[in-house]
Parts: sequence; C-alpha cells; structure tokens
Amino acid sequence: MSTKIIKSNIGSDLRKWDLHVHTPNTKLSDNYKTTDETDLWDKFCESLENSDVEVIGIVDYFSVENYFTFIEKFKTKYPKSKKKFFPNLELRLEVSVNKNAEEVNLHIIFSDKTAKDKIESFLSKLDTNISKNGACVSCKDISTKTDCESAGIDYKILRKKLKEIFGDDECYLIFGASNNAGLRPDNNSPRKLNITDEIDKICDGFFGGQQNVEYYLKTDRYEDKEIAKKKPVAGGCDAHSFYDLDNWLGKRVVKTVENNEVVEKDITWIKAEPTFEGLKQIVYEPETRIFIGEEKPKKPINTIDTITLKIPADAKV
Repeated sequence: MSTKIIKSNIGSDLRKWDLHVHTPNTKLSDNYKTTDETDLWDKFCESLENSDVEVIGIVDYFSVENYFTFIEKFKTKYPKSKKKFFPNLELRLEVSVNKNAEEVNLHIIFSDKTAKDKIESFLSKLDTNISKNGACVSCKDISTKTDCESAGIDYKILRKKLKEIFGDDECYLIFGASNNAGLRPDNNSPRKLNITDEIDKICDGFFGGQQNVEYYLKTDRYEDKEIAKKKPVAGGCDAHSFYDLDNWLGKRVVKTVENNEVVEKDITWIKAEPTFEGLKQIVYEPETRIFIGEEKPKKPINTIDTITLKIPADAKV
C-alpha cells in the first residue's frame, strides 16, 4: 500500500507586500484628489484591488480610524477579494538622531484580527509630549493637524504600554524607519548613536531599502557591544496620493542624482502565507523570508512537492 502526500498550500511562495500605504484623509500630507466627482474612498479601494500587491499595510498617524473606515468600504465593494490588509499605526518619537533634526518614526503593525477598541484603548494610555490645561494629551486625543505635527512619544515606554493592553497576545510588530525621518545618526555624537541602538532594540524590523539590509543583519552593530538580533528590512511606498499609488505601489522607482541612478522606491517580496502569522516569519528568518528587489527571486531548483509513503499491507499501528 502506498500513500501520496501532496503539498496543499503555497505558503512558501514569494508575494508582493507593501506595508506602508496612507489613505484619503490621512492626518498629514493628504494629497488624494480627483478631477471629477469620483468618491475618493471608492477610487482608493479600486486602486488597491487592481494592484498586484497582495498584502498591504494601511497607515495613519496616531490613529487607526481610517483603516477601519477603509476595511468597511473595501469589503462592501469587493466582498470576494483575496487581498489582505493590516492596520499600521505611525508614531513619531520625541527624539531626533540625525543632522537634519528629523524625529524618528515608528510603526506598529497590528494583526487584522485585532479589535478596534483594543487599539484605541492602547492609544488612550499612550501619552504624547503635548499638554493642555496641565494634562498630557494621549495619542487618541490628537485631533488637529498642528498637534499631529508636533506630537511625539517616549520610545522607552512603548513596549510597556503595549504589554498593559495586549498582555501576551503577540498581535503586533514594531517597525522603525531607517531612512527619511528615521535612524540616521550623526557619527560624531556617541549620545545619538546610543539612542539609535536603544530604539533599534525595541523594534522587530525596519522600513528601508536594499542599502539597509546588510546593516540590520549584523549582530555587532551596537555601540555597547551587546549582541544584536538580526532584523528584517521591508520596503514601503509611503503613498499619500493617487499618483503615488499608480506609480509607486508594487513598483521600483529610480531617480537620477548627479548623473547616478538611485532607487527611491522598491518592491518587497515575502515568502509566507498572506497572514499576520506569515508576516511574523520574517522576524524569525530575516535572511531568507524577505527580499527587496525589482525581480521576484527564482524558486529553488530542488523543492519537495509530494511525498510517497510505502506501507506494508500487513503493517499494524
């Protein structure tokens, strides 16, 4: 007697992921406009459904309200869509570590199964550096563009606040921004280098490009000589308009700087099922589960697709 086991899932396939897409009405730099009377949300849903990116992070600053607004509209318009979406909460830190005095941005990517009220409870307990009438303003209470532009949080309390609300539920990943508004320390400042390392330590991964991958795979990158974890780097288009979606989402963007071609946006391929558990695999296997580049990496020559077991007819279990 023989039994053939056929691989029933394609979780090891490489798919396009982009975990950094802003929606219409995003709190800062909202450039979503149309020349006719087309509904902005309707057009946004259509752009994402027609994209060849299979998994998308829906981002806003200090809020997930637009994520849940989008999900409701998208499911109504495309109830049979196979796209997967995750809420991505973008937060600004109080500190800057680069020569341009840009504050560092952190992203908390939540599982799509995380309840809205749990995330909002977390936001209500996470205070910013803004105070009104002698009281701290929480992330949940940020309501104006001015507040959003000036608000920052203390990175040292972030993990603690997440633990208070979500306990042992590992329903989130923290990603830092390694380029613009990110970790670009002034090498002449030991203090800033140490702050950069401390922020690195609370992150599960980073947004960046091919140029950042090698650095975050180093285990000797910390100033205090502590052994660092290898961490994944993912690209994100950071779209804030329909032009951005049309030209950046799922595409490589190259610009010329002083007669040299520079990759401004790139494509992220992740070898995992399109689920939050699949996303978490890149944290455990940052060298093999994720790739940034224009072309999909070639499938290994040797793969196991079927297994045949030959069991004697008189075998007893």
